[in-house]
Amino acid sequence: MTSIKKHHQQPGNTALFNVDGTNDFADYKRTRVGNFSRLPVGGGRKIGPVIGRIQRWGNRTGKIQYQIGIRDSHKKNMFNFAAQNPIKTPYVDKVPDRDGSLVSVYPEHMIEGTWGWDWIRGTEVELFDATFRKGTEENRDEFSGATQEVIDWLRARNITRVIVVGLVKRICAGLTANALAKAGFEVIIPEEATCDLPIPDWQSVIDDFTTNGVRVISVKELMTTAL
Repeated sequence: MTSIKKHHQQPGNTALFNVDGTNDFADYKRTRVGNFSRLPVGGGRKIGPVIGRIQRWGNRTGKIQYQIGIRDSHKKNMFNFAAQNPIKTPYVDKVPDRDGSLVSVYPEHMIEGTWGWDWIRGTEVELFDATFRKGTEENRDEFSGATQEVIDWLRARNITRVIVVGLVKRICAGLTANALAKAGFEVIIPEEATCDLPIPDWQSVIDDFTTNGVRVISVKELMTTAL
């Protein structure tokens, strides 16, 4: 974790939480220097400026007291990378992690320090108060950003409301939102600050929003009536 600045605490603080809003999950095209996204989400790069707008608004108005980011930080020999499973088919076949849970095989992605690991253009990285890593172990994947380290960090700063942005809505961002709601936080997802993949196997994540009390609203509503 890397802290950037300190704040005077106040009751009921609000945090903006960017989950995996990075190049490898955005829909960037191949460039002359060879940069391209590994697991592109249609419309993914468009959320960068939206997230940046929310960040600047929250900072300017004081409506958002803390801003944090968490992202996958995989090793090159991650157990479920296609390169480690040459006879497997990415997105379809599954391999067991260290606990025996079956996890999909994916192309190599989100290796720390690479272009794909960087935040999407438009994100106001300098406004992050802290950044966290997940998926750092070679034999275990990690989707939710609501790790115990993050929850403890939020509670230590009397944060009661979390605005979740990033990628993908029904996987990492959604799982994070549901986990935070179950942990007792008020959770809001600004709809234009995330986007989705139509994967039926993950539909339950979105279905659980209502049950867990996660609110999905527009950015306009967030800025005018939600806080």
